Amino acid sequence: MSIELAIILILGFVAIYVLLIRFYSMLLRLTGLTDSKARFQAVSLITNSGFTTNEAEVITASRSRRKIASAAMITGHVFSVIIVSLIFNFINVFSINEIKTSYLSIILVFVIFIGLLLFFKIPFIKKGYEKLLEKLALKIIGKSKTENLITLLDIYGRECIAEVVVNSLPSFMDEKYLFELNLRELYKLNILSIRRKGRILVLDKNTMIQEGDVLIIFGLHQSIVDLFRNDNDAEAYFKTPVKYDNNLELIENFGKNAMVKIKISKVPDVLKDKTITSCGLKENYEINIMVLARDKNSVKVDKNTIIQEDDSLVVFGPYTNIKKIFLLNKN
Repeated sequence: MSIELAIILILGFVAIYVLLIRFYSMLLRLTGLTDSKARFQAVSLITNSGFTTNEAEVITASRSRRKIASAAMITGHVFSVIIVSLIFNFINVFSINEIKTSYLSIILVFVIFIGLLLFFKIPFIKKGYEKLLEKLALKIIGKSKTENLITLLDIYGRECIAEVVVNSLPSFMDEKYLFELNLRELYKLNILSIRRKGRILVLDKNTMIQEGDVLIIFGLHQSIVDLFRNDNDAEAYFKTPVKYDNNLELIENFGKNAMVKIKISKVPDVLKDKTITSCGLKENYEINIMVLARDKNSVKVDKNTIIQEDDSLVVFGPYTNIKKIFLLNKN
């Protein structure tokens, strides 16, 4: 075997190794993981480097992810052994003099390899081979081409921002405008954007969701799954939605903290007939009231302010604490 062929084999297996990481990250993403988490898990599994306990729970909690993880670890181990063996044999078989005399060929092989890597970074080439990988991943994981694909983009406790590729429109959405679906008021689902044929739509109450649309949605993860993955049960589920006394609207997220607009229909027990100071809203829950509106007029917030029904607030603090205090289930 020539030096050039040996190097080509090594680099070829390295390229396959990289593709496997991408392939397994795509498989994990199809199970509902965010893209960043899926990549991290795929790299950890393929390289057999392990991951933290909290991250391990993401894998062990799902049967399909456990199967993918097992396959990834076995594949990664096999390829690691092959690559290490090739490098070890290369060092042992070829002498320093042989390597020196072939250094131009070796450099040429490396240049071609780097060129191929850059070639596959070209947007339309990358999109093409990722589509092929996605088709293969869908076939392996057992998802139909007509099944709606849900990808978590970010998670905020029970709520999330998710991307939904609408391959099959839920039956009760057919020929209905957004205002008729009433997703925001009744089900706490906010459609942030709709991409159709590569173009971002300007959303209004008369917008209709169509097959082929790509949605960005904020809301309860389970509600998104029930709506877009379980069409047989979705209509019954959304006829009896989970309703809350107070309406929360996320304005902006800052890591664990958030700025939230709240419409008070029922004053929480911890705030009822208590001043801002006595209820310990800031001291115990780190929640600051930024704006208070009452009867459409702005009210100055001080230590003696008492929250009342029909008040509108803008608060800032840990999002989990805000939901814990203000998001009251009627049931």
